Amino acid sequence: MSENTNFGVNISGYINKQFGLGEGVRSNIRAVKTTDIPYVINDFNIVLSKHVMDETQSALTVSEENPYNINLVQINIDRLHSVMQETDKSYFQNKYNIAFWAWELENFPEESKVFFNLFNEIWVPSNFCTEAISKVSPVSRY
Repeated sequence: MSENTNFGVNISGYINKQFGLGEGVRSNIRAVKTTDIPYVINDFNIVLSKHVMDETQSALTVSEENPYNINLVQINIDRLHSVMQETDKSYFQNKYNIAFWAWELENFPEESKVFFNLFNEIWVPSNFCTEAISKVSPVSRY
């Protein structure tokens, strides 16, 4: 773990988007809310398809800061290029970074393998995702 001792979780993803990855991050936010773990919500509001609508029911409060020592990043690997262009690299520095990837294709994109070095752990929602990512991942925890 990093030198940062401010225990808690910075949860990031498509916080207010109406599609599976948006609902996935909101589900993890609801789960963390049931604990005593401090958290903030960071919205990586990346431009997606015009067909992906905004969620207006949840009204979650987002923060520009990521003060806690753990980042839970729920952006799939194919969109991390956009996140890195719009996010200061310090977001990941001196943090324990967890990727939550719902990668549902059998083959992992070659150009995205450079992002493995950002993460200490990779979480996935299914055995299929585990199989697809574990073929190429140097990160040993799933």
